[in-house]
Amino acid sequence: MNFSDNLRIKLSKKYSINLESYVWDDELNDFILNIKLNFFEELIKTMAEVYKFGFNIGHCGLTSRYFALAFPKAKIAYGTLPILKGTKNSETGNHAWVINNDFILDTTLRLIIPENIATSIGYTTEKILDHVSARMFSEYELYSNSVLLREKNLHKYHEDLLNIK
Repeated sequence: MNFSDNLRIKLSKKYSINLESYVWDDELNDFILNIKLNFFEELIKTMAEVYKFGFNIGHCGLTSRYFALAFPKAKIAYGTLPILKGTKNSETGNHAWVINNDFILDTTLRLIIPENIATSIGYTTEKILDHVSARMFSEYELYSNSVLLREKNLHKYHEDLLNIK
């Protein structure tokens, strides 16, 4: 079980919501874990490493950009998901996710949800990035920064991934 699974289970229990029925199937999971990262990343090279160490948690925007590269029709939505309130880098429930073929791909919780029921779970879209903007990366927002933080304080870093304030 990885950090995303642990966080999803913890949030499901806390809010009495069944998120397990929306977990990525094996085919989607394998596809995502094989996504290669760009040249900005010096310390980490694949999405499999990102998920292994929980670097996707608190980096939903960055992770969504990599998904947008891998899924040609994907758009990125920014908004809120109240159940994430108080989790790493989401003090108010702010969140980003991918919209692809009428489904939401949640990069933090490893969910695929039909877009037509997303609002009933709590997803509120405030902004959608167009095709070009969704695929632009910053040389400053990197998973490699998280690699360095994790190496400095392994226990605290992992604790923060599953902490809900």
